Amino acid sequence: MASPLIPFPIFPPYEYWYPANTTDVPENLDVRRRLDDVDPVCLPYMSVWFCSRFLANYVHQWAPDQAKRRYALTCGHLEKMLNWSFSNGLSLLDWETSNFREYLEFLIKPPVAWCVSGNLSKYTALEDAAFKDWPINERWRLFCRNIGHDGAPSPSQRDLHRAGKTVKDFNAFYIAEIGGLKANIAESFQGDLLKRLAIHRPLITHNRHQLDWAFEQIMDRRVQVRRSEQILFYMAVARYSGIPIERLHTFSQFSKSPDGRWCFDSGTRSEKLIELSFELSTHLERYLDANQIDQGDPLPPTPLFPTNNGSGSYSKDALAAHLQDCRERLANAASSYQEPEIFGAVHKFRRMTFVSIRRSSIYCWRVTKNRLLAEKYYRKKL
Repeated sequence: MASPLIPFPIFPPYEYWYPANTTDVPENLDVRRRLDDVDPVCLPYMSVWFCSRFLANYVHQWAPDQAKRRYALTCGHLEKMLNWSFSNGLSLLDWETSNFREYLEFLIKPPVAWCVSGNLSKYTALEDAAFKDWPINERWRLFCRNIGHDGAPSPSQRDLHRAGKTVKDFNAFYIAEIGGLKANIAESFQGDLLKRLAIHRPLITHNRHQLDWAFEQIMDRRVQVRRSEQILFYMAVARYSGIPIERLHTFSQFSKSPDGRWCFDSGTRSEKLIELSFELSTHLERYLDANQIDQGDPLPPTPLFPTNNGSGSYSKDALAAHLQDCRERLANAASSYQEPEIFGAVHKFRRMTFVSIRRSSIYCWRVTKNRLLAEKYYRKKL
């Protein structure tokens, strides 16, 4: 086939996915035309058919409220696996361990031509037309990443782990389907994963001055971000505590001790009340004021990170997405800042996460030390 390959979507949007009623795989005619152009040695249709069966098999393991998100994530990984195979003249069904390692390397530094900065629809919806007749959106790309001077940034450790696990799960499914005796090429992929991350993606940390600057930009509204107070408290939890973000649910988890110190209750019997640091206590009181909550009364059992209408709570992933928008604005502000220590950290602000903030704080080693001591204690008990 013509080279280089332009990546293309393969699976339908979740709303148009009917695994029990679909006989044509893939259903979309434009996708079928693109598969017709793939070298037959890649077994394009058979590979897509097994991927579709894999999806249909795994949907039963997804909770109903998570199915759409899990489907989109899994399709994204499968489409990367298939397109990479097609571009290298390989069949996904014939991968060897060396191919899997090459695929991980590809994910760490994908071609710029396979990336786009915005999140685009896979297909162009046509009114009064069935999904099978929708054309592929030619602007769509496999990777949604901002392109810098050094090309596309590398994925996070979590994303790379998910990609490796998808390869592992798919291979386990395929081997079971064909009744084969071949080994799973991704059975023990984490060694490769961590080794490559250490080489290609050094862990991002921020020094104290850089974090102070970022907090000041948001607090003083020099950088305009949506949900600024919510993002600020989210960042403060990362910087000034060791509290896991998934333990935070409602305002009522915070209370004052008899001596007037703020404490946090995780709600688990095995953990005592956690006394907040002075810095986090200050940010909590600012956040309470922003939400017009009286500090003198027991705090209400309302969501700590409420949605716009106040009826629900933002998930961990949603909060991470909000910080992603904020960090782009911080990076843009830093790029025009005169101070070298801030200007030189633009790439760090662009990759700022809850984890990178905590990694840069004194609470990082405290949490790690406590976990190691707990593990040692439980091993002794066993």
